[in-house]
Amino acid sequence: GKMRRMSMLSGSNSSGNTATEGSEEDPGKEAHLPNMKVLVVEDNPVSQKLMKLMLECEGWEVDTAENGQLAVDKSLVTEYACLLMDCDMPVKDGWQATREIREREAGGKSSWVPIIAVTARNA
Repeated sequence: GKMRRMSMLSGSNSSGNTATEGSEEDPGKEAHLPNMKVLVVEDNPVSQKLMKLMLECEGWEVDTAENGQLAVDKSLVTEYACLLMDCDMPVKDGWQATREIREREAGGKSSWVPIIAVTARNA
């Protein structure tokens, strides 16, 4: 079989595609989109640092927040490609922060941003 590697990215490149695909000869060769900024929202400092380092190694620009209220505040002033949001945090949890961000988007006060839930909780 042939090996193919595909990376899904939020946003679009100059051709309007939202995914980049490595060639069969060089599966690791991928185009990175400019200005790809992500917000990692995590109250555990070790988990936050690990996610930040992993994303930066992939070429992402990373901001961090320790709780949901800071995430809401930061998302008001910065446009992110996506948010990685812990579910259980102090001050405002990820569920409350997500609801507040979605309400703001629905009211036309900001553009839609993907929010990916991140948790260590057993399902």
